Amino acid sequence: MKNLTLEQLIRATELCGAGAPGSCPECPCFDPSGDFECIEYLMSQAAAARVFLQRRRGAMTKSILLSIRPRYCELIASGKKKVELRKNEPKIKTPFKCYIYCTKGGSDAKKGQLSFCGRVIGEFVCNAIFPIAFEYLGAQEISEIEVPLLCLTDKQIISYLGNGKVGFGWSISDLVIYDDPKRLSEFGLKRPPQSWCYVPQGGTK
Repeated sequence: MKNLTLEQLIRATELCGAGAPGSCPECPCFDPSGDFECIEYLMSQAAAARVFLQRRRGAMTKSILLSIRPRYCELIASGKKKVELRKNEPKIKTPFKCYIYCTKGGSDAKKGQLSFCGRVIGEFVCNAIFPIAFEYLGAQEISEIEVPLLCLTDKQIISYLGNGKVGFGWSISDLVIYDDPKRLSEFGLKRPPQSWCYVPQGGTK
């Protein structure tokens, strides 16, 4: 396509908008050799591209903020914990972004962790959610050995979910730990969720 001046582009738009039969030869885009593209066609393609991008961005505008205890925040930050166990799952398709809120204090909070307790310390992408369940039939002792990736024992899983009940494992990938933890107010929240809640992607600021 020719390189057009602003005036020529305006003229081409006016002609296409008028839709007058035989106006193409008068259009600045017109090339007798046939090597040209109508400005109306180009504009329709651009409009379609904008709609596609808007829909794609719209699908990713909703994120999740998870409340996680300090000990497990530390395990996530170290890369040992790759799956977060929850009793339910969000009604949005994977992948989606999750923000990590480190809960305040508690018996498992160490001295070095207190600086980021009560802050959003990082984020990750949840690429998959899968069911997790453990049923204790009383035939053997419940294992106290931690399940890899979950960093939970069978006893802890049953205590949290209930015997034989199904929970959901949220995969943790593309982890980012912030140098400067964020406040809940940056996500439009006055208090943390008990488990998780929806938030705008990127916060409100």
